[in-house]
Amino acid sequence: MKNTIRLSGFLQRHLIQPILSFLSQGVTPQKLSLTIALGVIIGMLPIFGIASLICAFLAFSLRLNMAAIQLTHYAATPLQVLLLVPFIRIGGLFFNQPPLNFSFSQLYEMFTNDVLATFQNLWFTFLLGFMGWLMVSIPVAFLLYFLTLPVFKKLSAGQLTPPAEA
Repeated sequence: MKNTIRLSGFLQRHLIQPILSFLSQGVTPQKLSLTIALGVIIGMLPIFGIASLICAFLAFSLRLNMAAIQLTHYAATPLQVLLLVPFIRIGGLFFNQPPLNFSFSQLYEMFTNDVLATFQNLWFTFLLGFMGWLMVSIPVAFLLYFLTLPVFKKLSAGQLTPPAEA
């Protein structure tokens, strides 16, 4: 119970309150909802190392709040690891590929025997993951946008009070 309270307080202080503070800094509810939706789906992207750059590009080109999109993307980063295998499997369904099962020892042996072939196999695996992500991320982005927009509109208009800090 104590750990749940600590996690709740942590999320409140480091995620929810900072996101809500962007409304008082002049970010419109529409822009904030779009920022949250894009930050989450980019945070789930199964290609490591490029999410921050993509978020920066999106924030600049769509005139979104850079801090808000980066905060949201960092908060969603655990989903990147948790959803990697499901995205690969969804992509495998899209390309009609059998599920890929690698153990650590199999990967080690693959790298030891033929590095180039291993990279080729992993490239296709990440392509499968990207396709799976693409199929899931578009509906998730719309869902997040349309779920958060009414809440942010009410908070912005003062019709709803933000949750108190724990």
